[in-house]
Amino acid sequence: MTFQELQQLLGARIRLCIEKAGYRTIEEFAFAFGIGKSTLSDVLTGKKSPTVSTLARWANALEIPIVEFFHDERLNAWIREAPPEYFQNRAKTPQNTKLAKAVKPAKSAKPAKSRKKRK
Repeated sequence: MTFQELQQLLGARIRLCIEKAGYRTIEEFAFAFGIGKSTLSDVLTGKKSPTVSTLARWANALEIPIVEFFHDERLNAWIREAPPEYFQNRAKTPQNTKLAKAVKPAKSAKPAKSRKKRK
């Protein structure tokens, strides 16, 4: 399964949860909770990945645990079977590299050299 297919599967699970909660349309859910329709649509169609905080807000709005979005054997199988290299390669994206360069570790404090007065 590709990452795009994973995103689409997650979007389908979110859509199912919205429908189970009694919302007739995606627009109705988006309007009720002040969610951007285009953002919601992009996530549901697999064009974008939601952040964990976004998923938490949506789960809270639906009054369900966040794990409900992941109750799908295909999602769980992908997570279990994804090779470690997949996650390592994702960590080295240009966006993450720029972030790593921007956030430099603080220099350790060096003790000040004592200066002797010259006579």
